[in-house]
Amino acid sequence: MPYNAALDLFTQALALQRAGQIDDCIEKYNALISLRPDFVEAYNNLGAALKDKCLFDDELKQYQKALSINPNYADAHNNLGNALNRIGKVDEALQHYEKAYALDPRSSPCANNLLAALICFGRNDEALSIIQKAVLNMDEDNYSQIVLVTYCLIVYWVQGKVDECRNLKNRHPGLANLPIGERTAILLRYIRFMYALFDLENTPCEGREPVYVVGESHALPCANTLINLGNKKYAGSVQLAQGVKMWHLATPNINLYKKYMERRLAKIPGNQNILMTIGEIDCRPDEGIWAVFKKGQRPLADIIKDTVSGYVAWLEANLESNKPASIILQGVPYPGYALEGSNDPGDKDKFLGMIAAVNKQLEEEAFQRGWNFLDVYSLTLENKRWHIDDYHLKPEIYSIINIKTPTTAAA
Repeated sequence: MPYNAALDLFTQALALQRAGQIDDCIEKYNALISLRPDFVEAYNNLGAALKDKCLFDDELKQYQKALSINPNYADAHNNLGNALNRIGKVDEALQHYEKAYALDPRSSPCANNLLAALICFGRNDEALSIIQKAVLNMDEDNYSQIVLVTYCLIVYWVQGKVDECRNLKNRHPGLANLPIGERTAILLRYIRFMYALFDLENTPCEGREPVYVVGESHALPCANTLINLGNKKYAGSVQLAQGVKMWHLATPNINLYKKYMERRLAKIPGNQNILMTIGEIDCRPDEGIWAVFKKGQRPLADIIKDTVSGYVAWLEANLESNKPASIILQGVPYPGYALEGSNDPGDKDKFLGMIAAVNKQLEEEAFQRGWNFLDVYSLTLENKRWHIDDYHLKPEIYSIINIKTPTTAAA
């Protein structure tokens, strides 16, 4: 088949794919491949189309075929990394992310995926090395700039480099005011949240014993923060696993969040205090427990029980080797956002009852194991003083709040 004719067929398939006509575009890509088996881009795009059909094994094979034709195809390496991540093969995924970035260092998707993986592995110095080579050379409104600034802020903050965070904010003040688009939503929310963090006063924590704080973005306010555990204040040391939910750990299926969490927990020395801050994302109006309940297939109480108990059981099994001095489960705060517009759950009373029930079960599961519970729900109940934004808490809450133990609860 002449190349121009093949290119025309590829263009047709791509147009169908962009229009959301996935079955038709898959048919076109398969037809093209049968006529031109060396058309490497067709395999890559076919893999993306198969992903949309949740045919993940077939998707993975298409990227592998593309790379068998052209081993230096950066986009296929990046997509293969994503496919491997979805099935929990995080080490293999990282290798392909590294290859993709090496082949195309100016690609935002390649940089984004590599940086996210490195940070979730706890390899912050490597992530920072990549960021510092590029972050100063991007235009203010470039997506690459948003990617790099976001991850630079995260790494600096986790490492306690508060002045560097504020300097970076001062150099890019306009990022927080950019309109949120589909591609930039998560990153710009991170930037706005972290810019707000840097505006707060920091209490020096140097020389204090650490409490290891594990979670997604809700762990970040604990970095560089005094955390009150009984009669003693500790310094928060954050182990970040972006995007992790209770559900990811409760499900019996292997996934990248379990693998990343295993790596983060493995980095914590033995006989230490560990604070888990996972759960708020599971309790939002548009995702997690409420979204599953709205499908109408299971009672809300069963979804809550399975999610919370599965999460805590996973923690118990995976923290056994750490032999922690103590384990504290943080509850879910009362919403800092208004229950309206895109955040309107429909049945507001039932939704708020769900959050209260999740907290109750988290507390019960903790006490059954001799663990402790951090009740942020009671402190934030209809009181936005403790919220830094719609979702996250101010660092100061950790220096004044008292943990609940099985002994104090019984009293």
